[in-house]
Amino acid sequence: MRIFIVSIFTIFLLLSCKKEESIIESELPTQTLFVVTEDNPNSLQTLEIPSLKLNSDDAYYLTNGKKLNEINQIVIYRNLMFIFQSKSFKITICTYDSLRFVSELDWSSDSRIPSSIAFPNATTGFVSFANDTTLEVLDLSNFQIARRIKTPAPVIHLECIDYYVIGISLKPSKLFVFDSRTYSLVKQLDMPDYPIDISIHPLKESIFVLCLGKGRVDSTEAKTPAKLTVISYPNFDVSLTKEIGISNVSALDLLTNGIEVAGRYFGFISSDNGLIRFSVTNPDQMQKYIAGAFFGLSYNYKIDQIMAVEKKSPSMFILYLLNPVNASIQGKYVLNFPVRLLLPR
Repeated sequence: MRIFIVSIFTIFLLLSCKKEESIIESELPTQTLFVVTEDNPNSLQTLEIPSLKLNSDDAYYLTNGKKLNEINQIVIYRNLMFIFQSKSFKITICTYDSLRFVSELDWSSDSRIPSSIAFPNATTGFVSFANDTTLEVLDLSNFQIARRIKTPAPVIHLECIDYYVIGISLKPSKLFVFDSRTYSLVKQLDMPDYPIDISIHPLKESIFVLCLGKGRVDSTEAKTPAKLTVISYPNFDVSLTKEIGISNVSALDLLTNGIEVAGRYFGFISSDNGLIRFSVTNPDQMQKYIAGAFFGLSYNYKIDQIMAVEKKSPSMFILYLLNPVNASIQGKYVLNFPVRLLLPR
């Protein structure tokens, strides 16, 4: 189950340490979030909402007596945290509740960059690499690599639906479907230019693929439009492809970075030009929901809540807590401390 994931295009946060009050006080109960700070090396801290009390100590260091390197992604599965440190070619595994070190996966010997992990069952994880055409199958009982699967191209992001593992490739723009029972590639589909993120319909009816379009990563490329592709399940056929354009920003210029479909009614796309809301049943119905430079889109399944972060300035960010059923804003808080990543605790 995905709780938080950051693509290679996520904009890192640079914030100051001054504390401010939330600009909307909601009736939500107190909750705790994980914060990865922008200091070097990065620190893993906790933040209370709505008090905005930040524990300035490095919680991982306090537990384990060791610092983490640059953290670019964290994935949580059951009671485990998988902390990606791509520049070090590592994934550090610790417990979710206590942050106690469990194991470390290290590919520094051959400089393979881990890009994503997904879990088709309770005992197995699939790991992809941004610069290698393999998936590695991780045995969660002993945290050893059990086997390797050849892929047609490097995979930048993975998700699971039932026993299928779905991966997307940036170049070429493809979607791959692997059967975790047979460890085999069973289907591949052409995608619009540069797919960067996937979200699964909560009732497993569809798979939503966010495609960046050319001309964003490499400015020398001729621009192509940002698109949303909907894939049917269990057939894995493309049912809809739609250009993503909002008021005053065309699909050729829109810079998207994340998608989350948590409820039956609304999905969200984060972009540099606004938080976009669309109808899950009719994705043609798409609109800019909140103006601003958004990223850090994630879903807290424990309390059924979408989290989105807006960059207001180099020294101020705003955290939005959203109801995925009716898309209403449940809470809105100013964050004024050094944050790199933010995810549910």
